Amino acid sequence: MNRLAAVALRIGNLLQGDPNNPVIEKLIGSILRPFVPLDPPKDFHDFWYRALPSDDEVDVDGAIPIQFTEIWLPVSQLTAALDRLTAAICADQGMAGNFAVELYGAKDSPFWMSPANNRHDGVVRVDVFWWARNLGSRQRFFTHYWKQLLDLDGARLHWGKVLPAVGQKYGNAIFGPEFIKTAYADHITQWLHLRQAFDPDGVFLTDYWRLIFGI
Repeated sequence: MNRLAAVALRIGNLLQGDPNNPVIEKLIGSILRPFVPLDPPKDFHDFWYRALPSDDEVDVDGAIPIQFTEIWLPVSQLTAALDRLTAAICADQGMAGNFAVELYGAKDSPFWMSPANNRHDGVVRVDVFWWARNLGSRQRFFTHYWKQLLDLDGARLHWGKVLPAVGQKYGNAIFGPEFIKTAYADHITQWLHLRQAFDPDGVFLTDYWRLIFGI
């Protein structure tokens, strides 16, 4: 695990330069090659609890501390999202970073403030990971992805992950209270009334969430 962390650090440092530079590309390739050999694909079978999830033994509280943002999109936006991300990463290799970008699905949720609420065909989640020991800014790195995806129709964000800056424009979308009200138009007004009723004195309302919800 420590060896992997050292590799992530080295690649992260190199990516702070010009990731499109052929010399840097070759250096990164030489570092990764022992970990990602270009062998033919191999099939494997195992019990589900040993194969999924595949990241439950990663030392995310020690050697590889991870932070990430998670963008939820209706399944109908999957092709548009992939097209945008492919074009953007091909144009700027630095956007690929030194960690994973995961895409996986979720079913419709009955809970009002779930990013999957009223998504009867399901959703696709785009998880963008940032290693906390990277040089540079996680917010600047995540901004590449917010700019590509937040203005897609139906985009929402995971409440417990890193959120964009309020008032900042990402593509054609401005993140903030109006974005939230549009994204959760079905139930946001009811939810805000309930929040006020259960916590009239704002005991559990931080400045951070006041800013997000505009209250």
